[in-house]
Amino acid sequence: MSISQTCQDDPECPAPAHNLVQAMRRGGVFKDVEGGTVDEALTQAASLSPVAGDHLQAFTQQLLERERLCSTGQGKGVAIPHVRSQTEDAGAEASVTTCFLKEPLDFNAIDGKPVTTLFLLISPSVDVHLRLLSRLAFCLRDDSFVEFLNQRPTSDDLLGKVQELEAKVADSGL
Repeated sequence: MSISQTCQDDPECPAPAHNLVQAMRRGGVFKDVEGGTVDEALTQAASLSPVAGDHLQAFTQQLLERERLCSTGQGKGVAIPHVRSQTEDAGAEASVTTCFLKEPLDFNAIDGKPVTTLFLLISPSVDVHLRLLSRLAFCLRDDSFVEFLNQRPTSDDLLGKVQELEAKVADSGL
């Protein structure tokens, strides 16, 4: 039995650190996230993430610096902001905070389309970071998933859809 089958309805289930559904559950799903600029949207997204206290300001600064180096706009209206260094010092578990922006923003994405959805990726190690990024990329390759995102689904609906896609990844052995 795979993790996706055993943890399907149990938010307390001890899933691997790279389980995308569990990371998204920890990060939360937020609609109508404010921000008239990329910096404002990233700052707001960071404030919604599990990073807290003294670490939030440093994390937000790292996030803004990372975006200045190279856009995290992936195309198809999606950006995956993340920091260059891991968050061990913040004590954060892997999380993906999903933000549906109130207004589309120009993230200088590769396809030139404005971003409407952010997946703010936080991970405690390079390995977990790469695994979560890979699973998220797998979901985003599915055009029906991207269309689904454009409908701004509820948290439960989004997690259910990701659960379905993640099961495909698990079944393929990735």
